[in-house]
Amino acid sequence: SQADINENKDITAARRSEKEFFTSHPSYKDIADKQGTEFLSKTLNKLLLGHIQAHLPALKAHVEKLTLSMKKQQEQLGMLDECQMDPSARLLSLIKAFSDNINKSIEGEAIDGAKELVGGARIDYIYHECFYPYVMGIKASKELTDEYIRLTIRNRSGMQSTIFPSDQVFITLVKQQIRRLEDPAVKCVNFIYDELMKIVEV
Repeated sequence: SQADINENKDITAARRSEKEFFTSHPSYKDIADKQGTEFLSKTLNKLLLGHIQAHLPALKAHVEKLTLSMKKQQEQLGMLDECQMDPSARLLSLIKAFSDNINKSIEGEAIDGAKELVGGARIDYIYHECFYPYVMGIKASKELTDEYIRLTIRNRSGMQSTIFPSDQVFITLVKQQIRRLEDPAVKCVNFIYDELMKIVEV
């Protein structure tokens, strides 16, 4: 629950409390073994395994088909024998070499003697030292007051009063908060784009 999160209760204690709640509650005690996070986890795991087992054969056949097709293309382009590489294969080889150099710059393998953050280190700095602190500093509760939530519920209900608000109320409130991330996210993308262009130019 949210209360457990606020109290920093560990997973084991939280599950123990959850189990005690279901086993002692008069409405749930008869079906307590089919309630809670642990039962949900087991059920979802069983469904996932069943889904994987059902689709794995077809997926394996598809991968084998793609592998065979790729080998045929490599043979046609002469990539299996670089000495007899045709122009198309040579172009692919150049593209791969360019891609490898970009990856090395991002991973820090091609940086030598730099006096400032460059390449992947600069991108990491943009993410963790610029974008992350700004996002973490956004306080949803600052504008999301109880009065504002009540007003949104009434506006979404129109002339039809309701005891339980619709999910559209939640969606409306969440969208407003997500919009606050748009400007910093666009700036982050632009900064990273500029850094990637510097890597390419080098």
